[in-house]
Amino acid sequence: MTGGKEGNDKESGLIYILLWTPADKEPFNYLDKGQEAFTKRNCPYQNCFLTSNRTYFDNTLYYDAILFNAWHLNTGPTEDIPKNRSETQEYFLVGQESAALYPIPPNFNNFFNMTWTYKLSSDVIHPYITVKNSRGVTIGPKMDMNWEENMLSPDHGVISKVNNKSIAAAWIASNCANGGHRYYFVKNLQHQLLKYDHRVDIYGKCGNLFCPEGERMNECFGAIESDYYFYLAFENSFAEDYVTEKLLHALEHFSVPIVYGAANYSR
Repeated sequence: MTGGKEGNDKESGLIYILLWTPADKEPFNYLDKGQEAFTKRNCPYQNCFLTSNRTYFDNTLYYDAILFNAWHLNTGPTEDIPKNRSETQEYFLVGQESAALYPIPPNFNNFFNMTWTYKLSSDVIHPYITVKNSRGVTIGPKMDMNWEENMLSPDHGVISKVNNKSIAAAWIASNCANGGHRYYFVKNLQHQLLKYDHRVDIYGKCGNLFCPEGERMNECFGAIESDYYFYLAFENSFAEDYVTEKLLHALEHFSVPIVYGAANYSR
């Protein structure tokens, strides 16, 4: 590499972080560059500098940490790695996608010394869902979760919402082929519930009920909140600790989630 800064151009006290893979996938696409990635979010540690410019320094040895998005390791050329490496550098495997759908190529075994993923065993944990108590303190998810000490009794508004529901369950899905035969399970559930005069409504491309995308998605969630006792929160793949916003579709709209995945949901 040529044309970049040298190691003696590093500002004292700053930690320099390089995004090695493209910044078009989560969570890289949410990150600002420079120190703004940390200062604008009022992070506890703001002495970090983030860049996706590989030639910011003229040698990759000058970066304190280099981040690799698992999505691109699975879909891009696996030989695209830094030519030099220092023993003091941290190489992060970063991933928000399911490990079942985006396995890491075997030539990356023992390549990383840090992980930043949704898994609760990661060095940096970045789950899809954050659980806070009534005081706004983050309490989970975590490996050993204690729910009882944080639960409140339902108020009359919640009870009233539930009492006004009338339909057994809903499922919103657009990918009918993926994910452990979810579609066939739901169709069978529909058939079985008809015997008891109950039904499962399917919204999206997998069913016959329309669900708009974007901001108008709230129209569907309004129906979940007013009409459905249960919501089918089925993940598209089975991976440890992989729990996405599908679970929140139920919890935020006063429906009981029926889950389908490889996570320990008590966490």
